[in-house]
Amino acid sequence: MKNGIDAHRPYGRSLRRAAPLAILSALLAACTVVDGGQPAGRGTAAQETGVQETGAQEIGSPARVSDTTDALLTRTVSTESATKSEMMNAALALQQVFRDVAGASVPTVVQIDTNRTASIPRGFQFEQPGGTGSGVIYDRNRNTYYVLTNGHVILSTDNIRLTLHDGTEVVDGVRLIGSDRTRDIAVLSFDWPEPLAVATLGDSDALVVGDQVLAVGSPFGFQSSVTSGIISAVGREQGQNPWAEYVQTDASINPGNSGGALVALDGTVIGINTWIASRTGSNSGIGFALPINTAVRVADQLRGGGVRYGYLGIMPTDAGEPGRPVDGALVYSVVARSPADRAGLLAGDVIVAIDGRRIADRGELMRAVAEAGPGTRLALVVERDGAERDIGVRLAERPATQQFGGTDWPGIHAIENPAGQGLAVLNVSESAPAWRAGIRPGDVITRVDNRVVRDADALYDALREADSARLTVLRAGSGRSRTFTATISR
Repeated sequence: MKNGIDAHRPYGRSLRRAAPLAILSALLAACTVVDGGQPAGRGTAAQETGVQETGAQEIGSPARVSDTTDALLTRTVSTESATKSEMMNAALALQQVFRDVAGASVPTVVQIDTNRTASIPRGFQFEQPGGTGSGVIYDRNRNTYYVLTNGHVILSTDNIRLTLHDGTEVVDGVRLIGSDRTRDIAVLSFDWPEPLAVATLGDSDALVVGDQVLAVGSPFGFQSSVTSGIISAVGREQGQNPWAEYVQTDASINPGNSGGALVALDGTVIGINTWIASRTGSNSGIGFALPINTAVRVADQLRGGGVRYGYLGIMPTDAGEPGRPVDGALVYSVVARSPADRAGLLAGDVIVAIDGRRIADRGELMRAVAEAGPGTRLALVVERDGAERDIGVRLAERPATQQFGGTDWPGIHAIENPAGQGLAVLNVSESAPAWRAGIRPGDVITRVDNRVVRDADALYDALREADSARLTVLRAGSGRSRTFTATISR
């Protein structure tokens, strides 16, 4: 927390200590009854009641058999009653933990409503309804409170209204500190004369699949709603956006939950609810939260003047082929005059490590480069021609445009054609000469300068140092295929 007093933190610490102990002690008590009570079934009836198993008179005595049966029934009923009682106590202890966590978390989550001012002819203006989302009060500096939310919650709006958990509206003075669209985080601030609850932040790096969590927010405008679930997975990517990894949960998340809190059972916020996977637009049991460690790093940068991402200047993809992945990130294109170009990276290189740490795929590479920031020098380990080599590179700042600062070469990601000859084109960079020459995903490259190419290494070997090349391309059509040539130049 920065420069402020978090009145909520002492409770968060005690809750973190008390919650696991309450559950553990109740469960241990229940287990002690089950194991130590020795209900019928651990030994024989005679052993349980002290009846001797030898001697015809003892076995044949109706009175002794009756006594034995009564004793067993009494003890079994008593044990079952005790077990049920202890198990109920354990359930009630867990229920109390949920109550405490919800009670502590709800006051730290606000509802966010947005409007946009629109103009019509003759100078009239009116407000168009925007949307509803959520936010987490995560920091305080005297009477100024800071709210974490998603960037898409406040996108394209000029009027932001907050509603505190008790229904009080904050209409004036809500300020947008900054927003990062890459990782979908925004920071708001507002002044308030009275003390408000501030969330206690946890450590999202310590999350384990199976951990229980609560999601707090305003789904469909129903403020201060709490749902429960578990951590379903960690390290998830969102489609084609590899810039962040997300925590997956089955706690119910719906429109309006965006920007709200994902809370661990110790009362700490461990994620900012961000998006859902759904065919209907509503919860399907697959929701995603940006880890709080990532969210706070972005928020700190926004409050410090803005987010600056590192830039290498390559078009990467996962190494290996579909269905047969290998560790590392394949460079299939290098942007002219970029840090990668100046450092000597070439198409066909596979980056396998950064600063001594092995990387698994292109997402891990892109996140490492982005978070390193401009001006940082990275030590890369690259596989080329069957051998590893070290390449040092100093990162630039990522350009704002989608062209990423210039054309790239060769701009073609191709693999061995599963259907037969040549190389199947999986992707073509739109800023590369190959795109301007008409090459598209789905095409098959059979020759480079009249040289037959049978694997991707041969293609990149032919194009690495070339200033131009003439490609023979096969394109499937309706009913028949056609072959054409495309000349690409740097």
